[in-house]
Amino acid sequence: MKQPDGGFTPSYNVQICTEASHKNIVAVETTQAGTDYDELVHGIHAVDANTEKTPEQMVVDGGYIKNANVEDAAERGVDLIGPVAESNPAASLKKRGVSPEFYPDKFRYDGQTDTFTCPAEKTPTFQRSSRHEFGVLSCESEGGYLPTNLEIYSQLKTPLYGRRNENFVLVTPAISG
Repeated sequence: MKQPDGGFTPSYNVQICTEASHKNIVAVETTQAGTDYDELVHGIHAVDANTEKTPEQMVVDGGYIKNANVEDAAERGVDLIGPVAESNPAASLKKRGVSPEFYPDKFRYDGQTDTFTCPAEKTPTFQRSSRHEFGVLSCESEGGYLPTNLEIYSQLKTPLYGRRNENFVLVTPAISG
């Protein structure tokens, strides 16, 4: 594996899964991959194989929080708990063609109705849920699709998709027009 000094040495990356109540190790996986991003599903399988039970929840570090892992965990009924990655939302929104007047901070949240209102005075509505597009919301206007992102929708009391106890809400835009 590549090392911090730029060189390469024989190394291993080890993932350890423990159960919460007694802190027992229930699975150990070893790989020579430089990152552990793709090891989450292997960990879920290892826990299931060793305990004959799929974990209900997994607390993970930020390296495991990527769309594919969140989707795979949700498909298996595992609530994935971990930090939300830092990003540059303005650059991402601009790249997707979202007008600044429709950036997430321009949406108003109503706690009583648990909804957002867009700058065009419309309420985004749930459109669909699929493997690659969890909780797609859309709100039509002359400017096209109004943006959504994890930060603004994490305030919602009601999840946008699936079970009512999801720990992450992934919201992806569906550009209209």
